[in-house]
Amino acid sequence: MATRQLLDGGQHELSDEIGQYSFGYAGGPSSRAESRDAFGVVRGSYNYVDSEGKVQTQHYVADALGFRASGTNLPVAPDAPLAALPAPSPNPSRTLLR
Repeated sequence: MATRQLLDGGQHELSDEIGQYSFGYAGGPSSRAESRDAFGVVRGSYNYVDSEGKVQTQHYVADALGFRASGTNLPVAPDAPLAALPAPSPNPSRTLLR
């Protein structure tokens, strides 16, 4: 397996001949990491300090289902509303059992 690793200033890089890789860095308030497996699935994350001084973190994956991302500053869709149940009738019919 052909791999290369660089360790300098909090950085790393690894790869092989079948396309797998991993790289990243960490320094100060920011970092990034990404990897690709033998199936071509890419996963990664990064963080940074935004203009308000808050650390924001993003995660992502790219695979056969497409690209998906989530993060501390990304909007989240609201939950889908529940299906409305029919209102109870004001005078329910009653069946008498004998």
